[in-house]
Amino acid sequence: MRHFFLFSLGQEYPRLLPVLVCFDNSGMWKRLAHRRKRKNKRAKRKRKMRRRIVMIMEKGESRNTTNIIASYYYN
Repeated sequence: MRHFFLFSLGQEYPRLLPVLVCFDNSGMWKRLAHRRKRKNKRAKRKRKMRRRIVMIMEKGESRNTTNIIASYYYN
């Protein structure tokens, strides 16, 4: 029963399955321990850039250059 439930879950959410559960050899099921999430370095960089852009805008330097920078980093 359990096995079937897992199987159907796996079909609906294939990406979730390794996170949800794994069978150890005694047939008990348990959550997979310590799946380290990759740090998203690109997002971090973008956040930094956004902060920098805000700083520039607060200083009130020429508006159009900051807009160019902003559009470059947002897209």
